[in-house]
Amino acid sequence: MEQNLTMKDKKEDVFKAYEQLLAKYKEKEKAAKSVDKEAEVKKVAEDTVVKKATAYTVEGIVKGLANLKLDLSKTLTDLSDKLIAEAN
Repeated sequence: MEQNLTMKDKKEDVFKAYEQLLAKYKEKEKAAKSVDKEAEVKKVAEDTVVKKATAYTVEGIVKGLANLKLDLSKTLTDLSDKLIAEAN
């Protein structure tokens, strides 16, 4: 609630108006800091993702997929052998 102060206003009125303005200023400052902090956190997260992505190569990805395929094949073979042993 803003009010126009004049020279005839009492000291208390001026002080109340000052306190209101100060409270509004602090609220806006706090909101601006939280927005800045969120943007900074987001930028750090994006930078981390970019750094991880640049570490990957086509060769590394293909090798990783091949290893996964071998592990899966081995696991399925082991399970198959166990099921056959149980059936007999």
